[in-house]
Amino acid sequence: MRGRAGFSLIELMVTIIVMGLLLGFSIPAINRTLTEYQLVQARRTLVSEIKLLRQKAISESRDRRAWFSPSSRYYWFQDPETMAWKSYLLPPRVMMETVNFTGGYYDTSIHPDGRSQRAGVIVLRNNLGQRDTLVVSLSGWVGEP
Repeated sequence: MRGRAGFSLIELMVTIIVMGLLLGFSIPAINRTLTEYQLVQARRTLVSEIKLLRQKAISESRDRRAWFSPSSRYYWFQDPETMAWKSYLLPPRVMMETVNFTGGYYDTSIHPDGRSQRAGVIVLRNNLGQRDTLVVSLSGWVGEP
């Protein structure tokens, strides 16, 4: 009797079914991890972009404006040359739940001395209901509370 070469159809089918089950059970965990990561990354991106806006205001010696839309994924920075607003978008699973700057506004200006016109708090929320917060202080500092 000669030895078999390869796998039988039944062995191959069992292997495919087991791999399918493993993949099926791991997809929700991967999806959850990706959603959590996007929330953290969205906060880091916003903090970095506001810090860059502050740096530009200081280096160009002119005010730079930012506007944040509550209950959406959009935010805008104004070009001081053309006065046009450029829109930006948060990742698909993240939105700005609330935006509260002093005086009830959704925007602030960064002055050439690095200070912010208004202090504020932006609360981000992902589609799992998790929240992350960033703060803009009057001194121009931006970060986690």
